[in-house]
Amino acid sequence: MNTEEIKTNSSQETQENGYALDDARRIKVLSPSMMVFKRFVRNKLAIVGFVILVVMFIFSFLGPIFSPYSIAQLFTKDSYEWKTYATGRYNTDPNYIVADGYDFPSGARSQFLLAVSGKTGGKELNIGDTVSFESNNANYTVTVLDFKDGKPVYAIGGTEFVASALLGKINKIEPEFDTPEIREALTARAADKKSKETTLEVGDYTFQVSSVAKEIVFELAGEDSVLVSYDVFLALDNEYEPLTRNFEFVKAVYKAAGEDETSFEYDGKVFELTETETETELSVDGEVVMLISDINIGAYQTDTVLSSDFLLKASEVIRTGAADFSFTDSNEEEVNARINLVNGNYYVETAQKSQLLLVAEGPSPEHPLGTDSYGMDLLTRLMYGGRVSLMVGFVVVFFETFLGVIIGGISGYFGRWTDTALMRLVDLVNAIPFYPTIIIIGSVLDHLKVGATARLFLLMVVIGVLGWTGIARVVRGQILSLREQDFMIATEATGIKTSKWIFRHLVPNVMPLLIVNATMGLGSVILLEATLGFLGLGVKYPMASWGSIINQATDMHIMTNAWWIWIPAGALILITVLGFNFVGDGLRDAFDPKMKR
Repeated sequence: MNTEEIKTNSSQETQENGYALDDARRIKVLSPSMMVFKRFVRNKLAIVGFVILVVMFIFSFLGPIFSPYSIAQLFTKDSYEWKTYATGRYNTDPNYIVADGYDFPSGARSQFLLAVSGKTGGKELNIGDTVSFESNNANYTVTVLDFKDGKPVYAIGGTEFVASALLGKINKIEPEFDTPEIREALTARAADKKSKETTLEVGDYTFQVSSVAKEIVFELAGEDSVLVSYDVFLALDNEYEPLTRNFEFVKAVYKAAGEDETSFEYDGKVFELTETETETELSVDGEVVMLISDINIGAYQTDTVLSSDFLLKASEVIRTGAADFSFTDSNEEEVNARINLVNGNYYVETAQKSQLLLVAEGPSPEHPLGTDSYGMDLLTRLMYGGRVSLMVGFVVVFFETFLGVIIGGISGYFGRWTDTALMRLVDLVNAIPFYPTIIIIGSVLDHLKVGATARLFLLMVVIGVLGWTGIARVVRGQILSLREQDFMIATEATGIKTSKWIFRHLVPNVMPLLIVNATMGLGSVILLEATLGFLGLGVKYPMASWGSIINQATDMHIMTNAWWIWIPAGALILITVLGFNFVGDGLRDAFDPKMKR
């Protein structure tokens, strides 16, 4: 073909296409960026990967906005279970009621029990009898107030030393009592070895008489300060609850009972006593307000208020041995109860309402992907977890690329000792064991109780610091190849600064490779974060990531019975990593047509 024919064909082609070689539209078609874009678009897998990433970003960053739940919101359900409501038992221990301002320590209580032991059952002690004992250098006098059905009631008061006699003669007497009348009476009583009287009246005084070995001690009884009984006072009305521990009131009750009175007055109110075979009822204006019983009934929880109907019916049921009953509680609601006898203790159980966490609940309309092992909505946790996983991937890759470009660019451009030093730094960083380092840092952060957000950023920094070496080597190798080409020699001849030479001429020519490596590396970083989360080294509650959600599958019960907890998170990781890999492959083929198959 000659020159004329070539010109004729070019002219014909120009007329057919409608533009010349220097036409602006022709230049646009031949633009490198447009050529890369068209090659990328023609790659169907790359488009699929791009669509996947768009969907993941919408799911993770826009999804939580429309979610009705928060990241750490707990969900519960109402449940009715038989739980202990109250306990009861037949009282066999002495009940001590101490007057205000007095103290009756444990040592004195032990000595009291020793003093009255062997003298109960109505055989040796009767109403009005007294007995003395000493504890911690203090003397006490015990008086029997009541004694019915083998259950004594004692009044204990302190005593004042008056005199002591040895072998029938007074050897010590307090000056205020040393009168001829008192001394003669005390001497006569000390000489009467056959007398068993425990009291001695002289004038206006009533002395308590006790003997220790061969010595006889005379004491003056003080006011009663302690009451001891084997009964339990149960208030049926909260208004009268303080009286159950009031010394003066309890003393008035036992005094009236001991004198067979049917009523007594206290604090302006008249209390009527009605005795049954098993207990005594105290009434005010015809309404029973208190029980004196041998059955001790108390609430199992401190915030539970036992109604009068419950106390009456529970006491009756315990005596009759019935298995269940119903009562009206303090809220005027009818409640069913049952009684279990365990080792002498009666446990009254009721069907109580409680809040249970929705732990590992399956998918439902309220929770499309169910709840996790902590009772939180799994779909919402996956959305917020996607934010963390994607953010970790992008921040780490950006940090790695930034460090790698700087160190690799400097190393490749300057060469010689600079290259050697920086490559040895790369070898040093590569020699650091990754997972042991992460474990040590995680333990330190746990010890310092670092917050979840700060821990996340520190985790990203650590991964970035340990992962930039690969990019640095790639950049160094590319720059070593590019710096010898003609366009770089021409650039050097212009005399521009070294920094501009590296970062405005060398690095931009490496960018296509960096973009491909960064895109492929995003998937690897997300997998790494998921691995750390699965090992418990990632983000902490209340934050979530896809890896930390899968960590719940370490429980075999969750693994085998709650697939909705770990399979969706694993599927999201799989799909996202595939998306990044598809996009990375597409960019690699678009930037380098030689790689296209």
